Amino acid sequence: MGASYGMDVTINGVEIEDVGFTWDLTPKRLRRGEPRPAVKSPVDGWAVEVPKLLAMVDAIESTGGDFDTLREVLLGTITELLPNGCCPTCEEYASVHQDALAAYEEAAAQMAARAATMTDETHPFVVTRSAAIHLWKCPAAPREELIHPGATLKEFIHGKVVDGRRDPFQRPPWEYEPTNGVRRMTGDELAEWIRSVRGPKGGDNYRRCNRCQPALPVAYTSAASDAYLKD
Repeated sequence: MGASYGMDVTINGVEIEDVGFTWDLTPKRLRRGEPRPAVKSPVDGWAVEVPKLLAMVDAIESTGGDFDTLREVLLGTITELLPNGCCPTCEEYASVHQDALAAYEEAAAQMAARAATMTDETHPFVVTRSAAIHLWKCPAAPREELIHPGATLKEFIHGKVVDGRRDPFQRPPWEYEPTNGVRRMTGDELAEWIRSVRGPKGGDNYRRCNRCQPALPVAYTSAASDAYLKD
């Protein structure tokens, strides 16, 4: 993914119009075993239109300036283009990150409130995102987990740095969900959920764990889809 911008630049009073700045996300080819950079340089991925860059050099030479001024102007322009300090993708999804943080906080509060009212007797079932049903006490039953979107916008888009490498989210940031999709249910909630996922001809669009073999609150068509599950 790339992005191009045209910006007017002024160096020592000399204005250079419509300077082309291009940013390209395509990474360089890494050697086998070579770690990805843990921290990107502020200028990583940027290119400047060569004729306009030469015009900036001429402006410096004609006004008796130095190349520190050129550096400051270029970095300042990049900061103006990307106020969040990373890349065009981060800029595009800055508001999405704020929404994800709010969704995470809301999910955390809801999870805490639910946990305070649940017992093994009242909520004996667990349902996963892949429509597998477990007993809460089943050793193979996953637990509902919160997924933090990342403390910074850069973490949200590019993942966190782990051992010198970027560890991105498995799903694109714009598909962020604050939990792993596991839900703990009462018998009535499970019965309602099963009815909602059954096919138009009454087929079972869910799986029952063969390890704990939960007794379901509605008629179960067949045990053919039972399996040892590790969701």
